[in-house]
Amino acid sequence: MLRKTIMFKDLDGNALVEDFYFHISKTELIKLEISQDEGMEAYLKKIVASGNNKEIMAIFESIILSSYGRRSDDGKRFIKSAEISEEFHQTDAYEELMFELMTDAGAAAKFITGCLPDDFESRIKELEVATENVELPADAVRKVTDYTEAELLSMDQDEFDKVAGTDPQKMSREVMLIAFRRRTRTDPVQQ
Repeated sequence: MLRKTIMFKDLDGNALVEDFYFHISKTELIKLEISQDEGMEAYLKKIVASGNNKEIMAIFESIILSSYGRRSDDGKRFIKSAEISEEFHQTDAYEELMFELMTDAGAAAKFITGCLPDDFESRIKELEVATENVELPADAVRKVTDYTEAELLSMDQDEFDKVAGTDPQKMSREVMLIAFRRRTRTDPVQQ
């Protein structure tokens, strides 16, 4: 959990300093990771490398608002809701935080890392060690991006559906174009 002290002004222009809390639970982290075909870290790196400030800002806004919450008085719960997030979103504190994250890459990295569960890195290392000696069939660990275009075109339909999925909204543009080419081709290759 991250406690972030933010200096901001209220609606009357009075300077305030308050602590705000941000946390992404393990379950939320897993949901974020599987929400992107290439994984969240690779997705974030791709967006940052693209220089698309509109997308970068949208991602930061999503991370800030989905991680923001309030500690319960007894310290046992971290309370989040759309209403709580919207209340924060409507403050100058949100504006100050967003400005800091969009203009300081170091602060942005520190913020995201601070929101993650404390034992996240050690749990990932444990998982890597535990799976180090596990041999999986090559196809079991391959993502759609691991296949060449020719491989994707030559697969039978069931195999292609397992690799690429069947929901066009979850496919990358490249995979969708390959799926379209598969459906519109006239050659006698397996369909």
